[in-house]
Amino acid sequence: MARLEDMKLFMRIVEKQSFSAGGRDMRLSPAVVSSRMARFEKYLNTRLFIRTTRKVRVTQAGRRYYEDCQEILHRVTMAEARLGTEDDEATGIIRLSASTSFGRTYLKDFIAEYSQRYPDIAVHLQITDRLVDLVGEDIDLVFRIAPLKDMSFKARIFQEVKRYICGSPDYFAANGVPQTPQELEQHNCLLLRFPGSRLFRWPFENEDGDYEIAVSGNLESNRGDVLLDWAVQGRGLVLKTWNEVEGLVGAGKLMAIMGDELQQNSYLHAIYPYNTHLPARVRLFLDTLANELKSGKSWLA
Repeated sequence: MARLEDMKLFMRIVEKQSFSAGGRDMRLSPAVVSSRMARFEKYLNTRLFIRTTRKVRVTQAGRRYYEDCQEILHRVTMAEARLGTEDDEATGIIRLSASTSFGRTYLKDFIAEYSQRYPDIAVHLQITDRLVDLVGEDIDLVFRIAPLKDMSFKARIFQEVKRYICGSPDYFAANGVPQTPQELEQHNCLLLRFPGSRLFRWPFENEDGDYEIAVSGNLESNRGDVLLDWAVQGRGLVLKTWNEVEGLVGAGKLMAIMGDELQQNSYLHAIYPYNTHLPARVRLFLDTLANELKSGKSWLA
């Protein structure tokens, strides 16, 4: 039991990117958090974190261990839940919302196959890049690619996702390739516009910590796929995940830069309210999707 509690604390620190914030969530003092994590690392004989004065960074081994812990704790939670829900049948409607990038490139095809496998489960899919109110809009799961910041929701993480600044060869030939994030201020950037959007400030990091660059441009849209089309046409630079641009980069239609400078703390994940009991149909959907992604049918491929 103590080991499971250490796993939970470790995961909360990773999600909060802070020892103190992770400890507050579990009502532990900073001294207790530091002591427990030091003891935990000694037990594992592995360094999980790199701590600086500005932030906490997770080591590569720590990231892999985080994924393992997530799976272990998920199985424990499901085992406990099933004790009281043996009669909870996997039938009914699942209401989903997904970002354009994930919904159109992978999820729609997965749902088509899933509906054949489980005909008693109906799936309603909403594809949008705007912020979604899970409770107010009666949505079971929201799939997003983003940092894990809003801990008023539970999250099921599937994969870490890398982001790049992308532009066409013609755009770079005409305007030059920015060598630093600060030079982006002199470029035409393609902007994702929707209520609550914060992508007018693109996130970067260096040895001193995280920072943002204010970008601007003459083209905006509430659709990420529209921005991608504009980038291919040479109209400006766009911030995109690798899965969205890999084929275009391979075909020579786009160039991807600044992968090392951008903050790489985004994950493909599904979120749902903390206090919501997941029906069997939703648990089955999540477990099936996770198994498909782990089996190599990755949307990143």
